[in-house]
Amino acid sequence: HELGHIFAMSRFGLRPESMVFLPLVGAAVELRTTPGSAVHEGIILLSGPLAGAAAALVCRWVAVSGVVGDNVGSSLLILANIAFIMEAVNLLPLGVLDGGRLLPMLSAWAMPVGLLGCGASMWLEPTFPVPYVLCGAFCFAALRGPTAARRPERLAGYYEELTERQRACFSAGYLGLLASLCGSLVLLPHAMFSTSAIASPAGGDRRS
Repeated sequence: HELGHIFAMSRFGLRPESMVFLPLVGAAVELRTTPGSAVHEGIILLSGPLAGAAAALVCRWVAVSGVVGDNVGSSLLILANIAFIMEAVNLLPLGVLDGGRLLPMLSAWAMPVGLLGCGASMWLEPTFPVPYVLCGAFCFAALRGPTAARRPERLAGYYEELTERQRACFSAGYLGLLASLCGSLVLLPHAMFSTSAIASPAGGDRRS
């Protein structure tokens, strides 16, 4: 996740602070200087969750493909599911989370569309808890408004430089990534600590 942020920062010629590891949470990295534009910052913010989701997807594919042993596959499956959940939490439109920092860059329709998506998820999979958490976060963000989420150290007009097309692109990327993370937990085998999804290379179940 953090390497995704760092890669995007380097592409825009920005130098990150040293990475700080937070127990039971993960890691965090901050910029030494303000990005040249809100577009750059939005890309940097989305790059972290995108990289984390891609890494989790690779872990899950390795776990269920049968290319590793049962013990390793079980560990990878647990790791992948935890990573999917952590990335989804990180995209909540709250506070200092990536989703909260991205909120001022989204279109006005992003939160209502997100709420509709949560409603559809709750109807399709009523026992899946993530959409309920997202629904509460979307409601809170919609009530506060995107202006409240703006970072006070950004210069006046920083967020206003974004065009509607750029905001729409960020909104689509944000909601699409959230939908993909939730879908990965619902549509794929989603018993979080289950090893039943791990298949042998031949497609049959392994026996110890």
